[in-house]
Amino acid sequence: MSERLFEVDADASVGEPVRASCGGKRFIELPGRGQMSLQVRCIEDFVPVDAPVRMFDEMLSRLDYSAFERHFPGGGRPAWPPMLLAKIVLFAYGLGIRSAREISRRLESDLRLMWLAQEQRIDHQRLSEFRRRFARELAELFVQTVRLAEELGLVELGLVAVDGSKVAASAPEPSHRRTRTWPATVWTLSARAHAAGVWHAPPRSARIAQRSGRWPSLTRRAGRRSRPSSPPRRRAASRVTTSF
Repeated sequence: MSERLFEVDADASVGEPVRASCGGKRFIELPGRGQMSLQVRCIEDFVPVDAPVRMFDEMLSRLDYSAFERHFPGGGRPAWPPMLLAKIVLFAYGLGIRSAREISRRLESDLRLMWLAQEQRIDHQRLSEFRRRFARELAELFVQTVRLAEELGLVELGLVAVDGSKVAASAPEPSHRRTRTWPATVWTLSARAHAAGVWHAPPRSARIAQRSGRWPSLTRRAGRRSRPSSPPRRRAASRVTTSF
């Protein structure tokens, strides 16, 4: 008999349960949690036939684990099979679980990991030691999976080149988002194109700016940008003062 959680007795004002008017039981009678039971189960029934973990197990069973097995000469207490530990660790990585303690806890509750580990309880220290000791061998397994996928015709290996060179340019992002500066930029570029003989008519934005009366101001603004910047007047006056 378990200890009572509450020392306060039940309210005596609660009335008796309402009995069925037609006789018989109205609700299913639930068994007690302390009742002993005997169950017969099969590990193969833990996951469906088309579960992704079955394909994962089949793929990793075709890989070569000789790089792991050469570190176990034999003798003493038998060790966990490297194939089993590799399947557990890599499948947990696919679920986003990287903690060895969490993986060890999932081996007792997650049906997929229980099926993959054949319902074996593995301590978190064994899992952490395995992936720390065989980090290079685990990386080689990923290379083998790509080769296996190529043999099965699932992927095609080819040359992929990505240009990561950086080119300096005087084009800050805010200058392209201002409605005051883009008509001047369009007019300047169209004028250059017209002078080079590759553009014979101003774009629609430049014609709109001309009709709205902003053409002279845009021309002066473009001219100011094209002229080289002159030194400040204050600096020139100081130079005259020091020359006397």
